Amino acid sequence: MLSNGAVSFDVRGDLEIIGDDVDQVQADAPAQIEARDGAQFVRSDGDGRVRVPRNAALRVVLCRKLNASNLDGELHIVRAKGDVILRNVHAVIGERIERRFDAERVLGALQIRAVGGDVRLEAISAEAHISTIGGDLTVESMQARLTIGTVGRSADLQRIESDVHIDNIGSMLTAREIGAALHCRNVGAHAMLAEVQGPAHIHNVGGNLTIEGEMGMLAIHNVGGSLDATNAPMAGSFNLNIGGNAALKLDARANAKISLRAGGGVDCVLTPDSDATISTFDGHGRRTLRSGNGAGAVSIHCGGRANVRSAAGSSLQSDAPKPEARRSGWFGAFARQAQPPFMPPPASPPTVMSTEERMAVLRMLADKKITIEQAEHLLTALE
Repeated sequence: MLSNGAVSFDVRGDLEIIGDDVDQVQADAPAQIEARDGAQFVRSDGDGRVRVPRNAALRVVLCRKLNASNLDGELHIVRAKGDVILRNVHAVIGERIERRFDAERVLGALQIRAVGGDVRLEAISAEAHISTIGGDLTVESMQARLTIGTVGRSADLQRIESDVHIDNIGSMLTAREIGAALHCRNVGAHAMLAEVQGPAHIHNVGGNLTIEGEMGMLAIHNVGGSLDATNAPMAGSFNLNIGGNAALKLDARANAKISLRAGGGVDCVLTPDSDATISTFDGHGRRTLRSGNGAGAVSIHCGGRANVRSAAGSSLQSDAPKPEARRSGWFGAFARQAQPPFMPPPASPPTVMSTEERMAVLRMLADKKITIEQAEHLLTALE
């Protein structure tokens, strides 16, 4: 049901709507215009170019391509078979846009159910919600909350002043200058984050993850490729699984509980304010290091080499006992734990795994032939 002053369109071709200082619809092409109960109905079998009152409520039942501008009333798009291009409009509701959606300078709320092609949003003043995008998403300069269900390909986000929530991105994610929180559940390929002021929370990244610039708290769960976070300190408590190598700066405070697992090597730099005990386990054995008073807890397991150092590049204090003269390093610590103190060695000493056996397990982990949990079970069984 249309309210008084509303205009409904049913056009089989392309439709152009221009808001103007007119009292009623003015069509530049042959069209049937009917008025019933204060509402106007426009029908055309071909293309149509019409002028409407600026504050009129508009409902586009059907058209091919839609181009609308200078509208102060609500625009409701039921179905557009082609592209939809909006400039200087107010509130927008879209149900089915089969190709591209391009909106610039939207003052009111924007809510779209499904877009088959790419989406471009620029200078959006109010909240925007799009359930499904078949192609790429590009957003630049937005002042309110952005909520997206699924992006079929890549998402490029820049200068958004409020929260961003995206469930799934099929390919790459690029997010720069996000003024609040960024939440994303799945990114199919690589992800790059730069200057996200609020917490950045991403569950899964299929490829590599790069973090740059000043960041708020980071909470990343799984990264299938490598991690490069050398320019943005990772703070708070989190569990992070990396399929490849990890290079990161870590701000581990007194209450932090951090677990990092990587299939490759880990190069970790601790900020000067870090206050944690760091336990590492790699191909060279186990080590325990301390930064500050060691109040927080950091655990690093990796298939390659674990390198942990301070921001100045100096080595951290080690809490590991000094090695014995005859057997040093991890093997000496293992032997001391295996035998009770001040007791002669047993007649049949327990078997200790060889270096070749340990390295074979770690190589399988680095090649992703086994999981981290399976590697731990194998190492325990060999011990």
